[in-house]
Amino acid sequence: MLQQETKNQLGQQFFLAVIIVILYIITHLLNPSMQNIQLAVGIFLITELANIAFLYWKKRLTWEYLVTTIIGAGIAMRIGYMLYTPFDVRTHDLGEVRIDAYGHAAYLLKIINNHSLPETNTVQLYQQPFYYIVAAIVSKGICSILKLSTYTDYLDAAKVVSCYASCGVLLLNKKVCQTFHLKGRGAVIATALVAFVPDFYLISSRLNADALICYIMLLAFLITIDWYDDPNWKNTLLLALVYGIGMMTKISMASMALLTATFFLVRLIRADAATRKKIVPRLCVFGVISLPLGLWYSVRNYYLFGQSLTYVPDIGKDLDIYIGNRSFATRFLTFSLENYFKTPYAYPWQDYNEPIYIIKSALFGEFVYDIEGVIPTLLLFFALILSGLAVIQLIAVARRKEKEKNDWYVIILIGIMLVSIVTFAIRYPYGCSMDYRYYVILCVAFGVVLGRKPAYGFMNTAIPMFLTLMSLGSCLMYLLIQ
Repeated sequence: MLQQETKNQLGQQFFLAVIIVILYIITHLLNPSMQNIQLAVGIFLITELANIAFLYWKKRLTWEYLVTTIIGAGIAMRIGYMLYTPFDVRTHDLGEVRIDAYGHAAYLLKIINNHSLPETNTVQLYQQPFYYIVAAIVSKGICSILKLSTYTDYLDAAKVVSCYASCGVLLLNKKVCQTFHLKGRGAVIATALVAFVPDFYLISSRLNADALICYIMLLAFLITIDWYDDPNWKNTLLLALVYGIGMMTKISMASMALLTATFFLVRLIRADAATRKKIVPRLCVFGVISLPLGLWYSVRNYYLFGQSLTYVPDIGKDLDIYIGNRSFATRFLTFSLENYFKTPYAYPWQDYNEPIYIIKSALFGEFVYDIEGVIPTLLLFFALILSGLAVIQLIAVARRKEKEKNDWYVIILIGIMLVSIVTFAIRYPYGCSMDYRYYVILCVAFGVVLGRKPAYGFMNTAIPMFLTLMSLGSCLMYLLIQ
């Protein structure tokens, strides 16, 4: 049964990848306008809503069907956004579209055109290579089918990898619901949060590792739980491979390694002597596989450039984006409603408060949109209420004496991610370091929390109501932006 379920999940992931590539190729051949792509996605969503209403009227609507429909809608929003958003719109550190530049674009072009890794670690060329290698291969394949060969064509086709990873997180969320025994209402809530938080749309069209590392981190989290329940060779080898690839994608994978290391240690302590003798050699093999695979590029860069393992380019303290001169309290412990509603958008050159910035960047990234102001303002309001409910739920779940199965796992994950947010922001005290794109896996964790039994009676209505309003506002906004 479990083996068949794994085959089904792999089949769904493969089918998703094929569909995204096909849709990208068709869209490139037909060259529809941005508005026509938005219209097509809008019609798809309206059709789904109409079908839900019809089944509800016929009293045939099930929770399982709702989950499937929400996944379909979330994937449609991600793919639609990727198709109508050029690779150089709402991006980060792309750099010039030249092979001799120093941004993400140049990194990709060096692999696509020269079949070589960067010859320097300047600016973004210090990044781990796995995303760029995969994106280069996929881009080359798509452009070969379309008979394209310009730098712009190669870069645009590379978006497909990020789109797949963002959609893949939503498919993996089905496994999350199973792992945490979320059914019915709880599964719908957990799925809807991951489906419609806008940052998942934004990262689906970017030429960087944001989406892929989220996918890999979530995969590592799920396999870690499987390993804790059954530390056999299969789970050990899978986890080693995922960690090796994850570290080869982005060094921030190390934050998830803290969670896995904790599970390793607890499992060893709780095991009897016979089981411990089996686990120890497996952990040794885990290290033998994951460490060389994950760290070879870091060793290369250390040997060539003297680059440390945790290296991130320092922007400098003489720019307005520097916020290290602000107090810890104003950066992390306060929440100004006046600042929150002053503008719905996050400004890395002006803002300094982490809680506010996290919510704003989860909805809009670090960008301003050409759209009627009432829509983003309402979306911001709904997200604020939902965030408050999520915090209340988290505290309640943590305090419950009789926790649901695996609740501690998600509490530890949230704790590690929150510590990572503060640590990274202190080490690199710049406005851009607060962007939610680095921590988008928190959506999955808080989805589980919101899907649990509500802490208070009023939350039975409040959670689904504000989640629905936020989801509708999210779709409406990103189908109307210009």
